[in-house]
Amino acid sequence: MKTSAFTVFVVPDRDGVSRRLRVSKKALYGAILGGICAFGFLAGFLIHYTYVVSEVFEANNLRRQNQELIMALTDLEVQMEQMETSLTSLGKLDEKLRSMTTLADDVSGLAIGPLKARKGAGGPAGGALSGFSAALPLSEDPVMFELGTALMESRVLGLSHQAEHQLSSLTELVSFFEAQETLLAHTPSLWPIRGWMTSRFGLRDDPYTGEKSMHSGVDLAAAAGTKVVAPAHGMVIFAGTRGAYGKMIIIEHGMGLVTHYGHLSKVLVRVGDEIERGQHIGAVGNTGRSTGPHLHYEVRVDGIPVDPEQYVLD
Repeated sequence: MKTSAFTVFVVPDRDGVSRRLRVSKKALYGAILGGICAFGFLAGFLIHYTYVVSEVFEANNLRRQNQELIMALTDLEVQMEQMETSLTSLGKLDEKLRSMTTLADDVSGLAIGPLKARKGAGGPAGGALSGFSAALPLSEDPVMFELGTALMESRVLGLSHQAEHQLSSLTELVSFFEAQETLLAHTPSLWPIRGWMTSRFGLRDDPYTGEKSMHSGVDLAAAAGTKVVAPAHGMVIFAGTRGAYGKMIIIEHGMGLVTHYGHLSKVLVRVGDEIERGQHIGAVGNTGRSTGPHLHYEVRVDGIPVDPEQYVLD
């Protein structure tokens, strides 16, 4: 006959009353099964808790790394914008320098007047892409972040190509200018005074008659007595008074280049003087046909007036 319970006797070491404990099989098996389930639940809970803690730690770590990456990429974007600005400035300088030369493609030499800049020189490296990527902020969203970084990589590649092209272009110009140093020294590439331009080269309304007339130079306003300097090496071929120009200086620079300085208050050079670039030659005045203190400055090529601005580098 099968027993349906277990009997456990508890006997003390010394004299005492023995006890008998009767436990049914169902209760014993239930207790064992409950213990196993409780242990399994506890083990599962601990494993899940450990996993969750690990995931939270990893997520926090990734979030911190992502923030650091966004900050680094933001700094990189600022640096790229500065590079684009610098490359644009270099491109403008490149164009200005080339306006004094015939250095385009396979042609080199000294020319008079502005010429077409080298194809591709100057301008921002990124173009429309630069503006679009700059308008797209870096985001923690994976898709937007990936798009932002892809656009930034394109900008970096564009900047790299632009920098290589600009370096090649400027290196070519440096080589040319080193070979043409003497010619450059005789090219009027400086303003003769620091003032503000009140009248440009070309057609204008005559300040006396109000009618349209050709202005053969530029008018630079400044206080009377302001120093006038030579914009290039040359020789004085006229120093005195000439009609509407008032007190005037004419300097010949060679290669058909001649510069005129009118309405002076003082003339500090004489005919035949050899002039160095930057040398003090006179002072701003109001002599001749003038409405106020200013310098009338002309550049002529083989006797024909041209726009002085196309020669000035600063």
